[in-house]
This record gives sequence, structure tokens and C-alpha cells, in this order.
Amino acid sequence: EAVLKGQRLEEAVAAAAGEAAVAGAKPLAKNGYKVPLTKTLVKRALLALA
Repeated sequence: EAVLKGQRLEEAVAAAAGEAAVAGAKPLAKNGYKVPLTKTLVKRALLALA
């Protein structure tokens, strides 16, 4: 939320929000693919709202 506050919703801001969403994520052995997936899903969802 802090990444988005006061910002115009553009691709760079959406990408930064995706990065922030997974910051500190520690996936389990067979779930490593979910971190970049989540990052991309957050970015796409935000851009769909723009």
C-alpha cells in the first residue's frame, strides 16, 4: 500500500508494488515458482485497474 500511495498507477509503480508484495518471501522447496508468479499477478491486477 505504501508503494502505491500518492503515485499514479503506471507500469513501473505496479511492478514496484509486485516486488513489495513478495519482499521477504521464503518459499518452501517445491513452491519457489510462486514468488515470481505472485509478483506478476499483483502487477497485472493493478494495471487492469488503471
